[in-house]
Amino acid sequence: MSEEFAAAASQIASSIGEVNTAFEGVVAAIEEATAFSQEINSNATEKAKALEEVARTAQAEMAEKLSSLVARFKV
Repeated sequence: MSEEFAAAASQIASSIGEVNTAFEGVVAAIEEATAFSQEINSNATEKAKALEEVARTAQAEMAEKLSSLVARFKV
């Protein structure tokens, strides 16, 4: 009977080890996904800032051209 308990305990310990290994894999995958998500967010933020700057520059250029055009028609 004690041999059966020992075998069962050994099987349980083995199963716990496998579950632990699986959890470690899940944790590693989550950490990798989190890092990737943060990188995507950072890149998106940088691109948004760059697009805002492009829009401001384009708006300033259009305003300058409009002022120049209006100045031509002033009497």
